[in-house]
Amino acid sequence: MKHRAGVPPDAAAADAERALVERLKAGDVAALEPLFERYADGLLRRVIRPRLPDDAAAQDVLKETFVTAMTRIETFEWRAGGVAPWLRQIAVHKVTDHWRARQREERLSGAYQRYLEREVEPARDAEAALGDAEEQERLRARIEATLGELNPRYAQVIRLRLVDERPRADCAEELGVTVGTLDVLFFRALKAFRKRWQGEGGGGNDDAGE
Repeated sequence: MKHRAGVPPDAAAADAERALVERLKAGDVAALEPLFERYADGLLRRVIRPRLPDDAAAQDVLKETFVTAMTRIETFEWRAGGVAPWLRQIAVHKVTDHWRARQREERLSGAYQRYLEREVEPARDAEAALGDAEEQERLRARIEATLGELNPRYAQVIRLRLVDERPRADCAEELGVTVGTLDVLFFRALKAFRKRWQGEGGGGNDDAGE
């Protein structure tokens, strides 16, 4: 970057950076690129990766940091340090959000794994123990009838996970949601299925808008 005569380089850089910020605030998204080139590598190496070793996740957090910076630029107030401390703060928050989401996913996964062990697996064992083909057919028919009473999205996630036994990531892709959202959807679907199976009603209008 060229510096104005008589102006220390750091002051000139600060002026140029402040001009980029003003352009962003005015809606010029192209002004984000020079800021990305200036700060992305340092944020990745010194702020994000030490807290998040997974490279793919770290790259995602870096992108989210600059997207957030662009969408929230109106809230930024210029200070002597420029945008660097602000970007660092956003990056740290994004890393924290990532770990919180990971912990929520693990808790949900554990919760409905316990639910499966308590509610679904015994039912499967009971079905396997039935020696009478007619009884098995009646049970299958009842399962299908119960699924038919559920919100279609609930029925779909149960079929994907329990009937087809597809991996969570595949199911999430099929439904067009994140794995974390799939976990929530599946857990609610199981609860709705159990409610209908026990004859408590109310399953057809369950909210499945995730």
